[in-house]
Amino acid sequence: MEILNNTQTLAIVIALENYESGEFGSIKYALNDGQAFCRMLQEKLQLPEEQILFWKNEEVTKEKLEEELPQLIQGLERGGRFIFYYVGHGTEEQGVTKLTAWDAQSLLSLQEILLKPLAGSGCQESLLFFDFSRGAKGLQAPNPQNNAEFSSLLDANSKHALFFSTSRGGQAYNSEAWQQSIWSQYVAQALSGESQEALGEGKAITFQSLSDYLMDFVPLYLRQKTSIKKTQRPVALFYGEGDHPIISFSGESSINEDSGNLGFQLKADEIYLRSFTYQSIARLPSYKKGNKRKLSNQITSSTLAFVHGLYEEDVKLEIKEIYQQAKQVLSLRRRDIEKDVFLGGGSLDTDIFRYDLEIEQNPEDPTEAMLTRRLYLRSSDSKLPENFDDIFPIQLDEVVVPLDGMLDFDDIVERFEDLEEEHGGHLIEDEDEGTIQYRTSAGLTVLISVGEQELILRPQSRSGCLELLEQAKIGLGQVISPSS
Repeated sequence: MEILNNTQTLAIVIALENYESGEFGSIKYALNDGQAFCRMLQEKLQLPEEQILFWKNEEVTKEKLEEELPQLIQGLERGGRFIFYYVGHGTEEQGVTKLTAWDAQSLLSLQEILLKPLAGSGCQESLLFFDFSRGAKGLQAPNPQNNAEFSSLLDANSKHALFFSTSRGGQAYNSEAWQQSIWSQYVAQALSGESQEALGEGKAITFQSLSDYLMDFVPLYLRQKTSIKKTQRPVALFYGEGDHPIISFSGESSINEDSGNLGFQLKADEIYLRSFTYQSIARLPSYKKGNKRKLSNQITSSTLAFVHGLYEEDVKLEIKEIYQQAKQVLSLRRRDIEKDVFLGGGSLDTDIFRYDLEIEQNPEDPTEAMLTRRLYLRSSDSKLPENFDDIFPIQLDEVVVPLDGMLDFDDIVERFEDLEEEHGGHLIEDEDEGTIQYRTSAGLTVLISVGEQELILRPQSRSGCLELLEQAKIGLGQVISPSS
């Protein structure tokens, strides 16, 4: 993979999930989007940490955007590249795009704080990403197709691309499964080299190929993976002569590594750990305390809210314990940790990991509560301290690997039948449920859900996150490339 102009690149990432005033409203998962974009820059585009500035929430002041941002941009030199990513509220006033700051109720002109400084700098190559209109109060996404606003400021001989999550007045949507903006997730996937559909000519991600990819796959995700009836139309503007490559993969045989010719591809960068816990609602101490409400065999908004209330204190205690242990084990400070507790769950976010706890009723038995815990690692497990597992009071028991591409149930079953015949183990397939389960002779359970597009690994014995990951890696390697 050839990264173009990496040594002279400056990246500024801005994520506004909350504002000092409630006037604009919060933007769910904005911090997740910003952190994921920074990780992609470091891990995939190999951009050094010192060349990435990540400003979030209260750090994004009016003074910073009006003074520090223009100064940084004006200092860019010829031959370098500027990458800018903004997730926050934006709108348009009299043909001028406006952004918001954490501490300002007034809107800031994109021309003044970014476009004019860029046009006046020596930098002739930039990638500018804007994720607007997610839960805005009274704000509408600006008109990115107002070419006069942008082309008058940018040298036509330069190579600049502006990517917007939605068209004028449109809405940008989140994925609850990803816990990110759908558009931002697809931007990161494309630039990471995880989607062959994003490739242009010469096996390169180009301005045009990235734009086409976003315009195709963002609305497709909404139609196929959500119940949202509306659509989202990303927009892109390019300045310069002809198309321009961003990243070249011409020297690589494949972006995604095929999983041992088993009929699917792994999204290795999206692996996470998970566990499910089922508890009788009637036996909960919080239910027994004088509660006379009769348990229902149905799941309704009322029954779910009731169950959420029963777990309110337990969720607070679990997130609090993880917070305290994370500070101690990882030597973190309060400002290094984002935690949230709400009816129905809680979360804790650091640069090293993200932890989510979700409370639901068991769909198969509504008299039971179903607790889902997920752990997303943002650092290589080899770099984690030996006592990392001490952070979590409840240990997770399975590794989940999202799968890419179209899954052919019959084809995957046949390949696992070959594996069973040649290397033993036990295969169970259920076409009605869309699941394929293979248990190796060593005791590893591999479960593939075609509908959920995920591969689940459950080692026979485990104690802690690090050992679970290690055994899952070893076991998966033996399934993908079994010794003859």
